[in-house]
Amino acid sequence: MYLNLKSNTKYIEVIDHYAYFVNNRRFNFLFLVILSIFGYISTFPPNENNFSIFYYSYIHLSNNLPLYILYPNEHFDYFFYNPVFATLMGPFTLFPVSISRFFWIIFLTIIFEYTLSKLPLKINYKFYFLLLVFFDFFNNLTHMQGNIPSVACMLLCWVYFEKENFLLATFFTVMAFAIKGYAGIIGLIFLFTSIKNIKKSFIYGLFWFIIIHSIPLLVTKSIPLLVKNYKEWIEVISSSTIREQYSFFGINQVLNLQLTDNVIYIIALIFLLIGFYIQKLYFKNTLFLTSWLMIIVVLFNQSAESPTYIFAVVGMTLLFLYLKNKYISIGYWIAMSICTFFPVGVISFVDTLKYEYFSKAFAVLFFAIIVIISILSKKTEINEITIEA
Repeated sequence: MYLNLKSNTKYIEVIDHYAYFVNNRRFNFLFLVILSIFGYISTFPPNENNFSIFYYSYIHLSNNLPLYILYPNEHFDYFFYNPVFATLMGPFTLFPVSISRFFWIIFLTIIFEYTLSKLPLKINYKFYFLLLVFFDFFNNLTHMQGNIPSVACMLLCWVYFEKENFLLATFFTVMAFAIKGYAGIIGLIFLFTSIKNIKKSFIYGLFWFIIIHSIPLLVTKSIPLLVKNYKEWIEVISSSTIREQYSFFGINQVLNLQLTDNVIYIIALIFLLIGFYIQKLYFKNTLFLTSWLMIIVVLFNQSAESPTYIFAVVGMTLLFLYLKNKYISIGYWIAMSICTFFPVGVISFVDTLKYEYFSKAFAVLFFAIIVIISILSKKTEINEITIEA
């Protein structure tokens, strides 16, 4: 990361001076309270729909009602999450929606704080990370979706994988899948360890998969009904119901490339294999692959929405901090200016680019290509951003 330029020295010194706040308990508590209050205010009706969907999903599950149909008297839009997620919403239904919404926002903020505290980054880089992803975090906080816990599980999987704590690493892998199915792609990092550890991780992963996906039985008390719910979940996430186009699918549409879905998936596979190749040849720490997976899981996701780009933003930010290359830095700032730095409603032209021309997808694709070229040209160095480095 090009933070050592003379013109930026004073600014970097100021930022580094305040980096200690990241590990300050009072600051963290104040940060949590302020964010929760602002987040709660931002989600007053009619902006509480996403949480209402989550809230009532448990009620529907506990009353043996279908999870994946519309309930227009309660909320608009469908519930798209795993039955496990609906079960975990149970404690929030102990209170009215308006009160539980505040607890949900606090919960999301705590998850973000906890994950940040566990990242094995040097304190100044942890502070840079916080500053760079903050807007996307707050945007997702006000949307109240499951992106924050999904991102957290992916990052925590990487954290514990690097510590060779495969029991916890597999737990967070399965939880990532249980919250948002595609987040389970993080499990691919287990391919980059020894055969012995892969076998061990497979057993742990199978254990957690059975345990976690049996949790809804506490509510349904019926295996056939639970199996039915899982079948319906798979059907809905693989259908055109959630085809949002905020990804390469949107690029295909805007450029009129007329690529079939299968061709797009082949392109996605190529990007994945390139990531594997780069990880194998150039990096020991799986930070690169973790970041790469967070990028491509959005870039080639037919259900990606604008808030979903927190996955890509986190991935791009980690690569920006980790890799020392001026072209990656330039590509990062260009991509972030499109993905993050222009809030909705400020400039109508930018909004049009985001929602009609899928500019976020173009920006992330641009950054990914810059990363590939920069690394394969062997002109990229590694910043020592982790504590272990």
